[in-house]
Amino acid sequence: MDDKILWLSILIGIILSSCQDEVRLSCELVIDSSVTIEEDKYFLESDNYDEPTIIITGNNFTIDFNGSTIIGDTNYQHPDLFTGLGIKVENASNVTIKNLNIRGFKVGLLADSIPGLTIENCNFSYNYRPRMKSIREREDISDWLSYHDNEEDEWLRFGAGIYLKNCDKVSISENRITQNQNALLMVGCNMGEVYNNVFSFNSGLGIGLYRATQNKIMHNCLDFNIRGYSHG
Repeated sequence: MDDKILWLSILIGIILSSCQDEVRLSCELVIDSSVTIEEDKYFLESDNYDEPTIIITGNNFTIDFNGSTIIGDTNYQHPDLFTGLGIKVENASNVTIKNLNIRGFKVGLLADSIPGLTIENCNFSYNYRPRMKSIREREDISDWLSYHDNEEDEWLRFGAGIYLKNCDKVSISENRITQNQNALLMVGCNMGEVYNNVFSFNSGLGIGLYRATQNKIMHNCLDFNIRGYSHG
């Protein structure tokens, strides 16, 4: 009899856990604990980096976006006009973000001073990329990029799928970023792991590192991140 009661209690616990309400996204939503997002396409606009559509803050939790897509701008013919920030992670540590799709922003996700951040199985493709003036016959010098200085986050003007600043011991795996200007930019990030990602067909950098050290970059597909074209 006691065994039946025990198994019944376990079964009820499993059922209640599986029936927890999924959360819908809304503009300016703050997430500070473990949650599963209701799968859907969410059209959330952001005009600048100070007004992200979603803010993540807190310690030691997991957000499962459950395959949801956050869309900032639907003017796909003019990705050079994309603005704003999709998700900002701040005042947090040991946060896991997974199964997210985000497009139509200048920067998909920005995290500042977040140790132990994990981003896995996400897609940050089809965000900002400028209109190129180079053609097959000649290169246009206005397409040149300078990544020499980033003491004041100058790289942000170039856009990115993921922009990480001062985030130690991050884990970035199984993500896809294509058709951006830049895929992953890491500034002042140390002892992280970036592996099994596909960062291809971007017009700037696949992975950009600035004042970053002791990171393990392995088993990534980083082809066709090409700036301009001129034969011969």
